[in-house]
Amino acid sequence: MADFGWAIAGPVLGRFLAHHGATVFKIESNTRLDATRMAFPFRGKTSRNNSGNFDQHNAGKMSITLNLKSPKGREIF
Repeated sequence: MADFGWAIAGPVLGRFLAHHGATVFKIESNTRLDATRMAFPFRGKTSRNNSGNFDQHNAGKMSITLNLKSPKGREIF
């Protein structure tokens, strides 16, 4: 499953599917990351990979950033 969800609703659904055996890929763009990456609580310093909120809603998923405007990004997708 490709998870393009943002914030809470989409990522939570993807997490439930992942916990029930689905292979879920969290797909983001470097120019527009999921807003919960910058949400509290943080482990240590604020950074794109330290949000407990993001971790909770995206547990069990694989993650990749793609530029779907480029031919290479669309090929990978």
